[in-house]
Amino acid sequence: MVDAGSVISKRKGRSGDWETVLKNRAELKGIGMSSGLDLTLPHGLQVVGSDRPFAETMAMLREVCAADKRETGFHPFEKGMFRPLTFRETIQARVAQFKETGSAGSLWTSWLDSCTAIIYQSGSTRFKIVPLSHHLLALAPSFRGAFIPKIAFNEFDGERLDRQNDVYDAPLMQEQVVKHEGWLEAVEGDKKLLKTYAAIVFALLERDTAMPFWTIQGVNVQNQLRALCAGNLEGDGNCGGSRNLEWDSCFARICPL
Repeated sequence: MVDAGSVISKRKGRSGDWETVLKNRAELKGIGMSSGLDLTLPHGLQVVGSDRPFAETMAMLREVCAADKRETGFHPFEKGMFRPLTFRETIQARVAQFKETGSAGSLWTSWLDSCTAIIYQSGSTRFKIVPLSHHLLALAPSFRGAFIPKIAFNEFDGERLDRQNDVYDAPLMQEQVVKHEGWLEAVEGDKKLLKTYAAIVFALLERDTAMPFWTIQGVNVQNQLRALCAGNLEGDGNCGGSRNLEWDSCFARICPL
């Protein structure tokens, strides 16, 4: 299903400027280039979700984006193909929606998967986060595994994190969240974004603890790659690093008005 809830960007400017940016983005997509999230454009925000696994829903997202020719310059794309938002972009979109409406809209009431990967190292409690995972983007719609196995942990760039070095798999206090090594890595070191997001989540939930960073439990039995998920408010606004790729999936979509 496609959630029709949207929020309109109120950025001031001339429509000609927006049209030029969209045209440039469309040209980049046409020649197989990449372009990320641009919330300065007048846009809508929707949830594309289904009872289908990650890879099949990702294909659905691409189809929905491609079906509307006006969409070409709005939603992020990688090497000419529409892609899910990264975890950081997903948080940015949620913050933007809240600031526009003053309430928790459609992006907040649904969990949102991303193309950001969490990679676990076998025989340890260590993991890495890859902001934009080409392994996830390359999945065929027919993929039905819980995770991507047999990946070489040491070949991935990024900080090597350890679940023993911070509080994982438990609710956190707000002051813990903004300094949490896993959360900071998930938002690509954007401390200002994380502080803003945490303030909104804790204000909406009206509680002392929330926003746990979930991981797979115990010592990792094998190298594996999963997708990070931004949990909804019902899930305490968690960062989900243990979701199975075969579970129901949802993505945020940037769309034309």
